[in-house]
Amino acid sequence: MKRAFGTITVILLLLCALSLGATVFAADNDAGIKATPPEKLAGRNLKISVLNYIFDGGETIALNGGNYASVTLYNLADVTIDLGGETVALRDALEENKISGDELVALARLDAAQDVCNETAESKNGLTEFTYHYPEFSLHYVYDIYETPDGKQHLIKDLSLYGAKNTPVYAYTFDADGQPIDYEDWGLEFRISEVNSKEMRLTCSQSGGQQLGTLSLELALLSKAGTDQYEPIDPITPKGETAAASEINMGGIMEISFDFEKTYGVLPAGDYELTLQVADRYDKNALSALTRKYHDTQWYSIAFTIK
Repeated sequence: MKRAFGTITVILLLLCALSLGATVFAADNDAGIKATPPEKLAGRNLKISVLNYIFDGGETIALNGGNYASVTLYNLADVTIDLGGETVALRDALEENKISGDELVALARLDAAQDVCNETAESKNGLTEFTYHYPEFSLHYVYDIYETPDGKQHLIKDLSLYGAKNTPVYAYTFDADGQPIDYEDWGLEFRISEVNSKEMRLTCSQSGGQQLGTLSLELALLSKAGTDQYEPIDPITPKGETAAASEINMGGIMEISFDFEKTYGVLPAGDYELTLQVADRYDKNALSALTRKYHDTQWYSIAFTIK
């Protein structure tokens, strides 16, 4: 069993991963939002227009220089940018060095300073993320030092745009190879007891660990190897009901089932990965200064093959 949430580009609540993290979507359909009117672009420094939205999917645009290696677009299609009166595809502008990722961030910050867009900042485990909200899209970036309990420092940098109604949840506790750089020991082990094209049964064992409260399976995502699509799938309770969350049997063993056929139909042959989001549910007042960098949400992934 792998403990890392591998490198992915689209997730959702989000979901896909980045070279340094993972992303999942809590999304609504963006079909009702129209492209940015020209008169609104006139008042912006970051003159990006979104012409179409897609419910799932995205693309990563590699950059040739600057502080960011790439820009990831989630659930956006036909994205253009006005550069001095010339409207060009954002991908072309970035690939041809007509604008850089750093300039996108700078223009968004300028818009926020002029009350053109709304800036929000969130800090968790010592890492600060900034998001700039426009009516049609949001720009999100991280450029910060992440210090792990072993004393090592990791430069975390990421830049992305996403649809206005698709709000990714980012996690930056993985290195470029998808390995965790900071992980709590929750004494969890997941093993496949049975899997076929229609269903899967997992055995979850929990023993010891450093959790503060009770562990809960919050989200499960299914992906096919070699793709950037992560789709949510609910676990099945012992009574045969689907459940968005399932409390883990602390200090014991439990079985978790997934009905592939009910959600997706019969899965074709191939290699897959099931990614599980587990959260520690505890009294926040019990969090002391010594546990200020405590991770109360972690990811576990299980690779399997359908023959």
